[in-house]
Amino acid sequence: MGDQKRAVTPRQALDRGASILVVGRPISLAEDPDMAARAIEATL
Repeated sequence: MGDQKRAVTPRQALDRGASILVVGRPISLAEDPDMAARAIEATL
């Protein structure tokens, strides 16, 4: 997780009460950003 202090999965963030998710590198650095975003969405 490198420089992130409070990094959790998107599902964990929602379960802990988050109302907004910021997902950057897992999508922007993916070989197929569209599929990466869809895979993350599927976990929600």
